[in-house]
Amino acid sequence: MQLSKLINRSRLAALAIILATTMAPNLIADDDTQVWQGELDFGVAMLTLKVEIKEEKQGYSAVAYSVDQGNTKIPVDKVEIANNKIILKLSAVNASFKGTIGKTGKDCNGTFTQHGRDFELKLIRQESDKADSPKLVEFWKGTFEPEKGIKLEMGIKVFRKLDGSLTATLDSYSQGVTDLPVELVKQDDSYQVKYPAANLEYSGTLDESRKRLVGKIKQGSSEHELAFTKANFEEAPKFNRPQTPKAPFPYESLEVNYENPKQSAKLAGTLTLPRGKGPFPVAITISGSGASDRDASHFGHKPFFVIADHLTRQGIAVLRFDDRGRGGSTGDFSGATSADFATDVEAGIEFLKRHPKIDADKIGLIGHSEGGLIAPMVAAERSDVHFIVMLAGTGVNGGVILKSQSTAIMKSGGESEAKLEANRKVHDAILSLVEKNPDVTHDEIKAAGKSLLDSIEDDTTRGLMESSVKQLVAILKSEWVRYFVSHDPAKTLANVECHVLAMNGEKDLQVLCDLNMNPIERALQQGSPASFKIVRLPNTNHVFQETDGSGSPEDYQTIEQSFSPKALKIIGDWVQKVTR
Repeated sequence: MQLSKLINRSRLAALAIILATTMAPNLIADDDTQVWQGELDFGVAMLTLKVEIKEEKQGYSAVAYSVDQGNTKIPVDKVEIANNKIILKLSAVNASFKGTIGKTGKDCNGTFTQHGRDFELKLIRQESDKADSPKLVEFWKGTFEPEKGIKLEMGIKVFRKLDGSLTATLDSYSQGVTDLPVELVKQDDSYQVKYPAANLEYSGTLDESRKRLVGKIKQGSSEHELAFTKANFEEAPKFNRPQTPKAPFPYESLEVNYENPKQSAKLAGTLTLPRGKGPFPVAITISGSGASDRDASHFGHKPFFVIADHLTRQGIAVLRFDDRGRGGSTGDFSGATSADFATDVEAGIEFLKRHPKIDADKIGLIGHSEGGLIAPMVAAERSDVHFIVMLAGTGVNGGVILKSQSTAIMKSGGESEAKLEANRKVHDAILSLVEKNPDVTHDEIKAAGKSLLDSIEDDTTRGLMESSVKQLVAILKSEWVRYFVSHDPAKTLANVECHVLAMNGEKDLQVLCDLNMNPIERALQQGSPASFKIVRLPNTNHVFQETDGSGSPEDYQTIEQSFSPKALKIIGDWVQKVTR
């Protein structure tokens, strides 16, 4: 559970490339290949879309491009053209398109669907030599450290269109996100890049060498120094993630969407179903803190995709969904608490209970980190949850989590004992206010921080505390953080009556293993679960990668393994056992 992210509780959301095209048979006759282009409005950005369709001996083939994202190529694997109706399938981005050719044959109006969301799209026929294909003219990369032990590697790509205008994309390699369409303003030696969807902005100025951009990256009240260096695009980091499942799959994969009427949110996800009539047991995956996509993607890893693939091959259906406000899902993420996110999970349960291939008596939840806190919250209130799997779930309140997490990560990074002790004192003084009274005002929290610093006579010690006080006071503005700090998960676990598997890595520095697993076990012993199993995995970190290192979050990117095969086997065997 990591609060010290570049995007405050909201990872850089990768805007999926959504491409579509259309062509009537009579439009191909005068040329083997036609180029069509239009704009798709995502709300947070406009993307210029281009498509090339070629007539073959048998049918048609097509290739789509995202012009504003470096002419990124997306294959079109299915093209059906009949009666001026166009049907396209783009499996690479889980999307489809249906459109109708206009009477003039020079425009096509249709609907593009991805992750359950519909977008209007109008494509205009282009002269092949006039289609706008921007050229990559600059590539910048840089790294900054928002806090000790957490490094984020970024990239900016600048393209020039045929009309001379510039466009740009933003990459966050450390978070596994690339080609975010951003607003670019370039004047003389200054660059300004904005990504409104995440309230993110970078401003930089060229130095004398003109090969270095020096500036600051901001998000909300957070601000950090960040310098970019001009580089060759080939120097951009590339991830090797061998566990990411690859088609063809021996099961059915459906794009689904459903409503959460309690929170006015629409959730979009993927339901994987084993082959056969069913009904099948099913698990809903629940992500950790930060707005995550359905695969819980980070650093190029897709652990929920790996888990879903593993379970579905064993006869267990899996529903994984985009967090509200992310991907194909709508709803307010920034102001929501864990209790609000629990209602999204409940909406998924109601959706699955109506599905003809799902066994409504064998619905389970698999939650990681904050998801491991949410799963028991839902199970404690509902009799229709058959099992829960807590992956790095918490057994103590969030105040203890934040303090222990901060100390462990700082210690792994080699911080001095003096700074560790100063950090502990800050957490004890400030977090205790929220633990005792979740309604304490932010002014009271700020006053407590100031009072603490004023009470320290030694300048060195006060200096060590200042950054911790500033950061802690800032994050306690969040309703999510306040709820997390004051919530006692052990009390909830004592009321869970379904089957429970609690598993944690012994090298987890974010949700410390024994600190949390011991109270989880005690709470389950005091309650009346149908059954429970406690598993501590040696040499395993917070995101369930096997490691010989310290378990530091800094290693998540460099480790190629996405999810421990040992953990996968334990989960699969246990779920099969409790759903027989």
